[in-house]
Amino acid sequence: MTKISQAEYIKTIVMKVRSQMQHIIYENMVKELDMLPDTHDTRRVVERLMDDSIFNLSNELSIYIEETGVPRKKRENKDVDSSTKKKSNAYVEFCKVHRSKVSSQMKNEMKTGNTLKASDVTKRLSEMWNELNG
Repeated sequence: MTKISQAEYIKTIVMKVRSQMQHIIYENMVKELDMLPDTHDTRRVVERLMDDSIFNLSNELSIYIEETGVPRKKRENKDVDSSTKKKSNAYVEFCKVHRSKVSSQMKNEMKTGNTLKASDVTKRLSEMWNELNG
């Protein structure tokens, strides 16, 4: 999901609301229900009311988003059933079995003051794996 600014978020919501308002007023109230006469004056009054409503909505959204931030889509936690989980390959299992032994061995061989990197342990495990297969 692409991150957008607060202004873009508000603009998008306002455009959608305006579109829905136009549809509801013009399509339903004017054409289908004959509640409002379809004249230029009626359209001008309706547009003015919509503009005022959209302005108020935009201000309220700005205040709300400044206080709470732009809402983001929350990721769902997927409970992975162990029967549907992909099986590890032989190399991954080999690394699981030997990683602690190799890391403790490498710590003992290191000079004082140096730190052991995970990448160094992985390199050593890879070398051991290749020796088995070589």
